Amino acid sequence: MTQTALHDESKDGISVIIESHNKSDIKEAQPRRATNSSLVTIFTVWNTMVGTSLLAMPWGMWESGPLLGTLLCLVMASVCLYTAYLNVSIYSKNGKPGEGAELFVLIKDLIGPWAEIIAKLFSVLVLAGAAIIYWILLSNFFYHNVYFIFYYLRNDSNMQPTWSTTVLCPNHENFTSAESRAEEAHDTFNSIWNLHRTVPLYLILILFPVLNFKSPTFFTKFTSLGTMAVMYIMFFALVKFFVFGVNVSHDPESEYYTSFAHWTTFPKMSGMLTLSLFIHNIIINLMKCNEKQENNKRDLSIAYILVCTTYAFVGLVIYVSFPAAKSCIQDNILNNFLTGDFMTLFARFFLFFQLITVYPLILFMLRNQVLTMIFQSNYPSVSSVVGFNAVIVSLCVFFAIVFPQIGHIIRFTGAIAGFIHVYSMPCLLKIMSEKADGSLTTTSMIIHVAIPILGFINIIAQFIV
Repeated sequence: MTQTALHDESKDGISVIIESHNKSDIKEAQPRRATNSSLVTIFTVWNTMVGTSLLAMPWGMWESGPLLGTLLCLVMASVCLYTAYLNVSIYSKNGKPGEGAELFVLIKDLIGPWAEIIAKLFSVLVLAGAAIIYWILLSNFFYHNVYFIFYYLRNDSNMQPTWSTTVLCPNHENFTSAESRAEEAHDTFNSIWNLHRTVPLYLILILFPVLNFKSPTFFTKFTSLGTMAVMYIMFFALVKFFVFGVNVSHDPESEYYTSFAHWTTFPKMSGMLTLSLFIHNIIINLMKCNEKQENNKRDLSIAYILVCTTYAFVGLVIYVSFPAAKSCIQDNILNNFLTGDFMTLFARFFLFFQLITVYPLILFMLRNQVLTMIFQSNYPSVSSVVGFNAVIVSLCVFFAIVFPQIGHIIRFTGAIAGFIHVYSMPCLLKIMSEKADGSLTTTSMIIHVAIPILGFINIIAQFIV
């Protein structure tokens, strides 16, 4: 396997680079002609970036305020678009076609082997963050799905599919979850089916055996589910908007009071957006397949506009319609709805199956990256693969039990890994490329030094807010 795709998330995210490039990751890289039309290229970039991080966008809007959050989306998309295009344009000028891991080869040639190692390590960080986020979401969906089925079969009147207009506020001091109420009643089922103690462990029985396969080709057959999942989340947001209406108020005493800019906590949104808009370490692979290379700038710009619009749409629509205090909004918006709510119920069942098919692909890419760096082989032995998977799964389970906050994991992963891949490496490539051909100017130097500084400030801000 080559190192052509290392990014999750996202679908990750949080958009992970799974949907459009997993097959090229699993196979040996072969030089191929650019055959995709502009429309296909635009859709591929959009589909690659947008993922389950959509579930955290309403929370991001709360943390930044809807006005500032939308502005941040535009600014961050512009910066990410610029630096992503730097990778593409510099590769077209200095790249070596057919090398496989084009970005890493480019970094090694223009900056040095030390920079290549750093780029690979922080790409691994993105995948590790994605694996943790997905395990947390899988645990959440698994818990609610089984919980619903169990009580539905017992004819529990509170666990029947319904078009509910009720929202939950887990942040409220008087809020008591169904799980907590059942524990107080000493329910045997709930003592063994506990979201924050047992369910993350049960997932091991389902997922760990398939993680050790030499090739996860079977799971690539389901990657189209990612697009369907994004479409459903957008549909979910739109339906809830029509059901709830607009619920905002300028009155500080109102339940729906809306502060349009949260200046003290907005970096949470900027950190999260860095990962959500992060496609830099595989953008060369995507854009070199564009049939008309002269359209790369236009097509990439359109793709980023669509991505920014998608994130802002879901975040704003749910935020402005949320019929309770905005501080109630969770970093997984589905946690704000009843388990038996029909649309939420379908979302959890659908997303659970989708993530079950994606998680092995993430672990496969992560495993190949790390083991190749250590052993110069992506499958050195069964014991090394099993041992590596055990370490990563243990890390995922730890976070799912101790710190199941996907919003915070997304923002820290995005800010730290983004500092390298979004802010620093593209700018260093630009400086070294211009230096090599004698076109480097003082203005260019200032601009391309200032961008990494902003990325570093973004990291510091995550620890302050």
